[in-house]
Amino acid sequence: MSKKYYYLDAANEVLGPFPLVELDALHKSGKITEFTEICEEGKDNWMSFYEIPRPAAPKQKLPEAAESPKASQAKQVTERKPPEYQGITKDQGSALIAILLVAIGAPFWVFLKPVPQWEYEVVSASYDTFLAEMNKHGSKGWELVT
Repeated sequence: MSKKYYYLDAANEVLGPFPLVELDALHKSGKITEFTEICEEGKDNWMSFYEIPRPAAPKQKLPEAAESPKASQAKQVTERKPPEYQGITKDQGSALIAILLVAIGAPFWVFLKPVPQWEYEVVSASYDTFLAEMNKHGSKGWELVT
């Protein structure tokens, strides 16, 4: 019995199960990419399409006389490598924008703080009355200037 797989389409809907041959056909047609999330039937771990373990091709021994340089090159098994970096995900982009907004906006936060404003009222023109009124308030809000 061959393994079957589910995959997430662009609308995050789970489709399948499909055999590996059919997934390869979907990949060749462009309906899924090497980054499409795939899950094996009966399991709950998701992986990218390029991470699906592939069965090794059966090795066929050719007669000694029929081997040529091209045939020996075809026999070499190449290791499947993940594709090169192709950008960032939507979540990574959102996090990057949030960090940039905070980094750019933080220095301006200082200017948004309210500046205290002091109001003074002189009740009497008499110096003694003025001092008495001021001393009622104590040192709160006052700065000693020498």
